[in-house]
Amino acid sequence: ILRGSAGIAGELGHTSIYYDGPRCECGSRGCLELYCSVLALENNIRKRIRNREDATCLAEDFTTLELGSAIQKKDALALEEYVTVCEFLAVGIVNVVNEINPSKVIIGDELAALAPDVMLEIVQNRVRRTVRPLIWEGLSIETDKLRHNSILLGAGATAIRHIFEDPFYYINRDSFAVVPAMASK
Repeated sequence: ILRGSAGIAGELGHTSIYYDGPRCECGSRGCLELYCSVLALENNIRKRIRNREDATCLAEDFTTLELGSAIQKKDALALEEYVTVCEFLAVGIVNVVNEINPSKVIIGDELAALAPDVMLEIVQNRVRRTVRPLIWEGLSIETDKLRHNSILLGAGATAIRHIFEDPFYYINRDSFAVVPAMASK
């Protein structure tokens, strides 16, 4: 697991896929999350609903749950926009795969939860077409199958790892007497 010096390695959402794209909250331009996040997906769909571009089962004030249902039911507008954000995600994954050559990529978050099978098919196909065959043969791309919030589980695992690295740092040292080991005779 890559952690990075500040513990935030793997922040794929803030890799730039368009150097002159819109400004991101992180200060960069063209960050992946501006193109492939639930927020980006919802904004794109709402814009098209307002412009009455396509017929859809969604009202402008749809919920994320309703969006997932529309994608699963193959609503033309919802599915088209979902495919687009999944294609952008695949571009980001290709960059990571080419940079660090992982054996496994696990996709999680709300975006994947909307239609995991649809997302997986789109991402796998795009990555397979884009990376070298040797890389593809050693790569597995999956969606998160954990029942609980994987981000919270990861945070908990990180906290536990820090405790085991230096347990006395987290204990009130005043309540313990440290006895030096006796020198052997």
